[in-house]
Amino acid sequence: MKRGAGLTLIEILVVLGVLAIFLTLGISSYISYRQNLTTREAANQLAGHLLEARNKARRTSTSYEFRFTKGGNSYLVGPVGDLRAYTLPGNSTLDSTRTGDTISIMYTAPYSTTPDGNTSIEVRGPGGKRLLVNVVGYMGKVVVRAP
Repeated sequence: MKRGAGLTLIEILVVLGVLAIFLTLGISSYISYRQNLTTREAANQLAGHLLEARNKARRTSTSYEFRFTKGGNSYLVGPVGDLRAYTLPGNSTLDSTRTGDTISIMYTAPYSTTPDGNTSIEVRGPGGKRLLVNVVGYMGKVVVRAP
């Protein structure tokens, strides 16, 4: 009896097994990629609002404040007395090494200087991914970096 040109059951099962292994590796890499992306997006959003507050304090000669509660996923930023609320994407949370539950960073007019320089804000995203947003020095430069 002559064998046909088709595939045997064993060959099909081997191909499916190899395919399942590749898919498992690909899905775990994709999930890690999405977690990193969400954490980076949250840190960049936070840094952008800090930079905007710093620049507006200098341009408008109005003091600006940034405030958040440790462990929360939202923060307030704007001119002193007129703060707007923002929420971080992807259930990210904020933390800091400074003491107290509520952390405040003030950009004082007219030069947008801050007595709160050298403050690190940790953005913790899904899957425990972390990035630091640092407010550096008396001029309040904002830097995003890995811990």
